[in-house]
Order: sequence, then C-alpha cells, then structure tokens
Amino acid sequence: MSSDVSLDLLALSIASYKLKGSYMRFINQFIITGLIYVVIFPFAAFAKTSISVAYGEGDPDHLYGSRVAIQDYWPKTWSLLKNVDLSGYWDYSLAYWHTQDKLTANQRDNVSIIALAPVFHIEGQSQSKLINPFFEASVGASWMNHDTLGHRNLGAKFAFQDLLGVGFNFGTRNHLSLSYHFLHYSNANLFSSNEGIDIRYLLTLRYSIA
Repeated sequence: MSSDVSLDLLALSIASYKLKGSYMRFINQFIITGLIYVVIFPFAAFAKTSISVAYGEGDPDHLYGSRVAIQDYWPKTWSLLKNVDLSGYWDYSLAYWHTQDKLTANQRDNVSIIALAPVFHIEGQSQSKLINPFFEASVGASWMNHDTLGHRNLGAKFAFQDLLGVGFNFGTRNHLSLSYHFLHYSNANLFSSNEGIDIRYLLTLRYSIA
C-alpha cells in the first residue's frame, strides 16, 4: 500500500509542477513533504487512516476558509475509565484562509498553511456503539506561505498549531465523524511579532478509508 501511495504522490507532484503561481508552488511543498514521509516511514503500522474536510471562520478581518487533512491513527490504545479510551493520530493538513474585510493595497488577504501535528483523542463508547463522543487536543508545527495576513503581522512563516475539539463518531463501523474545533496559529513569541490567527470555529467531516 505504501508503494502505491508513493507513486500516486509522485504523479501528483510532477503534474502540479507544470502549473504556475504561488498557490501551486505551495501545494508542491505539501506534496514533497508527503513524499518524504512515505520514503522515511514506508512500513509504518497504523490502526487506520482517514481523510477530512473542514470549513472555518475567525480572525483577523473576518477570515474564512477550508482545511483538508489525512489522519494516521496510532496502533496503541490506552484505557482511562470504563468505556473511555485514549488514542491518537498524526494529522497532516493543508489549509487556505481568506479575509473578508477591506484592506490596503500592501496587505495580504490570504494565506496557505501546511501542518503536521500529533493529536490526542479521548473517546467514549456508547451502549449502542453507533455514536461515540470524543474530545481532541493537539500542538503541532505549521508553515505559512506569508508572514502577514490582513492587519496582522504574524512575525514569521513558522507557527505552532494549537487545536481543541469535540465531536462524535457514527455509522455501523464508526467510520464517519462530525466535529467542532478551535484552531490557533502563533509562534509563541519566538519572533519579534506574534499576532497569530484564530479559527474560532472549524466544522469537520471525517471519513475512515482503511
């Protein structure tokens, strides 16, 4: 399966390099990151893999946008309480955010962000096992294609990605989930400016593919 994924990512990378524009160059970086991951961890054992799509809104300047991600779930699960388990996954994401407010000519109205993050996932098992609630928390690393957005000076293209969320898995195999997350990007004052980005609500639909 890893070989097939590697070939698919390579084909996408070659095709995308034929397109021009800063946005496509940024997608190229995301694809190359994925290729490096597959080469370094070709035999990584994961419990399952899922894909997700999300829509969110926040600040600065009433921004809105979308986020797509892949989740590789860790094979280990820890029991916390009766019918409550702790697990986790690696989250690889690409997000695009666009401001709505009127800006000056030298202010950027969009930013694209790639991120890699470990996510801790606490899930309760319902009696029916058809709908299971969960809580998630994460701190990861991200890279932006700009260091400003709207009226904010982000300080650098590097930022930490903080995430908190709640949701529920559902379906006969619990292969679908719907969730709400709060998402924050900032550099923890590692640079001269740290105004950050806040996604006040991120609505996510996730589907388990393996």
